[in-house]
Amino acid sequence: MDYRIYCLIALLGWGFWGFGSKILGKYFHPFHLSLFSNVGTVLFLLFFIFKFSLPFNKFSLYALINGMIAGIGTFGFYFALSKGEASIVFPITSLYIVFPVILGYFFLKEPITFKHLLGFIFTLIAIYLLSS
Repeated sequence: MDYRIYCLIALLGWGFWGFGSKILGKYFHPFHLSLFSNVGTVLFLLFFIFKFSLPFNKFSLYALINGMIAGIGTFGFYFALSKGEASIVFPITSLYIVFPVILGYFFLKEPITFKHLLGFIFTLIAIYLLSS
């Protein structure tokens, strides 16, 4: 399947997840919402456990650490969402994409084009306009 289809699946999944998170935040403490959300992710992945074999090597540990770091981000996101408006929290936290792009440039030698820079500038302008 083309990567753009997977991008669309991610976009829709995260979009509905974000909307649901804001609504559910009225009924749960951010910790509980984070816990239930992540357990839900694990339950979903268990449906595929027999389709994909699990590798256990040095990178497995790194993947677990990476997941823990994602958990820290998720935890912060739910707390931010419980205190702020979704229309502001989502755009600000969506700036996370800047970090992989910058790290990719320095460590993976991936290019940053003029269009990328323009996108970052417009994103910062949008964040300013949405949060002021």
